[in-house]
Amino acid sequence: MLHKITFSWDRFPALFIFAALLSGALLFLRFPLPLLFAFTHPKHSFKAGYLLLAVFTALLFTLNHQEIPSLDKEYVTAYIEPLSIKESHHKLFLIANCPYLITEAGEEYMNIRIMTPISKKMAASFNYNQVVSGMIKESAYGYFLNARTWKKSFPASSPVSTRFMLHKKAKHFIKKRVNDIDVQAYFSALVTGSIDDPFLRAKFLETGMLHTLAISGFHFSWIIFILSIPLSLLMRKKWSLLTLLLLCWCYFFFLGGSSSISRAWIAISVYILSILLSKIPLPLNALGLAGIISILIHPYSAFELSFALSFLATFAILTLFPLINRMVNKISPTRTKDILKQMHFLDKMTYYTLRFFLSSLALSLLIQIALLPISIHFFPFISLWGLLYNIFIPISMVPTLLLLVLSFLFQSSLLVQINELYSKPFLESILYGRGSFMLLVKTPYISPYLLSLALCLLILLCLKLESIFHEESLIKLDEFLLT
Repeated sequence: MLHKITFSWDRFPALFIFAALLSGALLFLRFPLPLLFAFTHPKHSFKAGYLLLAVFTALLFTLNHQEIPSLDKEYVTAYIEPLSIKESHHKLFLIANCPYLITEAGEEYMNIRIMTPISKKMAASFNYNQVVSGMIKESAYGYFLNARTWKKSFPASSPVSTRFMLHKKAKHFIKKRVNDIDVQAYFSALVTGSIDDPFLRAKFLETGMLHTLAISGFHFSWIIFILSIPLSLLMRKKWSLLTLLLLCWCYFFFLGGSSSISRAWIAISVYILSILLSKIPLPLNALGLAGIISILIHPYSAFELSFALSFLATFAILTLFPLINRMVNKISPTRTKDILKQMHFLDKMTYYTLRFFLSSLALSLLIQIALLPISIHFFPFISLWGLLYNIFIPISMVPTLLLLVLSFLFQSSLLVQINELYSKPFLESILYGRGSFMLLVKTPYISPYLLSLALCLLILLCLKLESIFHEESLIKLDEFLLT
């Protein structure tokens, strides 16, 4: 019985180590069930290594754990590292990490996140860390600091001010060429990753589509894919990949280092490097390495909901993609190269378009099924409109992203106007159509232990299917070589 749930982890050592680190993080939260993944490895030495690494990770979280400070209208002095500048209701707010803070009473706290209002004149002076004094209080965001004194401190931090000015230029470019206010806000959110319009945010939240506006692996992957097409035609493979990697890093610099953006940037960078360093890259191994780097850079990001959603969705895509191909082949059977050569151009384009949309719809459906246990546990209500929109809207956004990239590359007003005509109908269906009326279903209560069991079973099922598909591909390869 036990040998049936063992897998060949030799192809995915990075994914195995990533699973061990996550098991340690969950063990710190008193969820030991993921430790059973150690026994899916056929070698006893690797089982022991998995358990030791998980226990060591849990021990590190235990030793570094600090209680969340209770700060209610206290005067503090804090050393802050600026992360981003956010504009909301025509006011500017600085979001910063605070590695050290001391109150007037002498109480010291470390590693908290704060938000503080700033003037428009100050927006150009946050490329350096700061020592700030003022009143702090708890808020829905975390901690709100009303700063009274500022003092620049070296060394230099992330170039927050430069990024803020680039975002303003991008928004100005869109505002100058787009007439509709809603489309302006929509394009600005897709380009910069920040949702400034409260109406847009509220409506996308009600319909369960807010995640489509936040820059994630979905946006990163499609933009990199769009840029890779002309580069692969103009350059050799090695130089096109290096250029693509440089563009990926430039795009990350433009967006900023939030958790979701950092994860997408790391995953794409690792995958491009894996193609450069090996002839046959393994996406699951690249995913595991990206997860390891994410945890090493920001250990407590492993406890964020977005971390679980992004990595689980990507894992489901990579392991279940052969299943998606089978589903699509039943509706639209594959055509051989000889048949495709004989087909008329319009018939050929229709065939490719149909398979593309069928694959996208099947992919969206499987992702929603994979993420359903997390959605039920963390969200008290699920939007039925959101379930429908999540099948169709994400793939409909791909041409929008393509036209936005081309518009900025060629500084074309015509492409922006075409994009506005294309994007406005389905945007209005979310903002003002039937989806604008909330159709919510209350989710049943799922305990954390039941959630961990459901996720473990889901991951085991995905790994087993991946193993079956891999064995079938090897059998087909052997048959091809023999014939």
